Amino acid sequence: LAEKIEPVNAKAGETIIRQNDPGDYYYVIREGNCKVIHNGVEVDQMGPTEAFGEEALLSGAPRNATIEMSEDGVLMRLSKSDFDQLMAPPMIDKVTTEQAIDMARKGAIFLDVRSREEYKSRRLIRSINLPLNLLRVKLNKLAPNKDKTFIVYCDTGVRSSAASFLMKQEGFDVHLLAEPQSAFQKMAAKN
Repeated sequence: LAEKIEPVNAKAGETIIRQNDPGDYYYVIREGNCKVIHNGVEVDQMGPTEAFGEEALLSGAPRNATIEMSEDGVLMRLSKSDFDQLMAPPMIDKVTTEQAIDMARKGAIFLDVRSREEYKSRRLIRSINLPLNLLRVKLNKLAPNKDKTFIVYCDTGVRSSAASFLMKQEGFDVHLLAEPQSAFQKMAAKN
């Protein structure tokens, strides 16, 4: 990782990533502060040691926010190919449907990161919903449950991979449901 990550000087007001652009780099703030802007509205601030850019790299979806420097600073940047090789695999712990069922019996919480509409139409038993696009902002609501185990899922594994990575970075005990369609067949909640 030390050989692949590169420092980038950034000026106040500079746009680092733009909402709806494709993902190309993962960033860690070494010095300075950044604004998080979603649909033209500032929704958060980030500072040293905080990271961004992983959601688009893991999901393949466009960037969901614009990140702009609030002041001069230094960012550490890792390319998508290096991120895929070095960061994602060790951070994501996959479990089978059978393992997930056993973990749920022992108190693990199923976390559905799909949209509210998708969740309402089909979900797993005893699951809660926190859409991926709100996860980073609302992760603090899950903080009192950091001692719990979470099994994260969506319908394809794409959004849940990004959510698992984010939660793991924040110190949660999180596992990715590797076979969501199998789980939907075996343990779908009745509407």
